[in-house]
Amino acid sequence: DNLNYKDLSTMVNGDVGNLAKLGLLHEARLLDKDKELSRLTDDVRGKQNEIDMLKHDLQQNTESNKQMMMIVEEFEKTIGQLIAEKEREQVCNEIARDRVQNERNQILEDLQAVERAFNDLHRKYERTKEVVGGFKTNEDVLKATVEDLSKRYKKGEERYELLKTHAETKLNEANSRIAEIQRSKSAEIAKLTALL
Repeated sequence: DNLNYKDLSTMVNGDVGNLAKLGLLHEARLLDKDKELSRLTDDVRGKQNEIDMLKHDLQQNTESNKQMMMIVEEFEKTIGQLIAEKEREQVCNEIARDRVQNERNQILEDLQAVERAFNDLHRKYERTKEVVGGFKTNEDVLKATVEDLSKRYKKGEERYELLKTHAETKLNEANSRIAEIQRSKSAEIAKLTALL
């Protein structure tokens, strides 16, 4: 390797043996260069293969990343929809709860009104029952009074008939006496008239 032009000139001026050695040395150096070039070519090819593999891996990773990003975006979209659905469901539940609460309050108010009406009806029923009891008592008293009056009326009627019969008898007797007196007076008047 350290061979210079001066040495080469000396070798050329020397014998043929040195020239042959120089050719062999040159061929050996070319062979070494070819081997080194082949090795470097293999290295370059290997590195190119590694680069191609890395590019392929990078492309696959890029595609995978794209797919992953699409999945993430779809997942985020789904999460957003779920959150919106949850919020909408929560709003619907709150509306339903308010409606149920209002219905419950209305039912309680209606129940209280029914209880008040029932209590009022019960008081009226108790008062009516008392009034009916009073009517029943009055009815019993009136029945007893009517019965007593009926008996008294019957007795009065019997007494009236008895008195009527007695009065008619007395009247008939009085009429007979009056007629007799009239006949006696008429006879006396006739005698007095005849004497005159």
